[in-house]
Amino acid sequence: MVSWFALILAVGVVGLIVLIVVVLSKGLRLPGMGHATLACPHCGKETRAGRPSCEHCGQDV
Repeated sequence: MVSWFALILAVGVVGLIVLIVVVLSKGLRLPGMGHATLACPHCGKETRAGRPSCEHCGQDV
């Protein structure tokens, strides 16, 4: 029978591996999870939708 210590150690190792993978991939990203963008009316550059101001010029979108 597997001891509690071995079970806790195995869960910890798996958790550490998952944490490393998520950190190195800069978050969990699935295919098709792109960010919606819109063109700023002031500078014309693309900025993420849902932001109150442009990422580039700082004007209200």
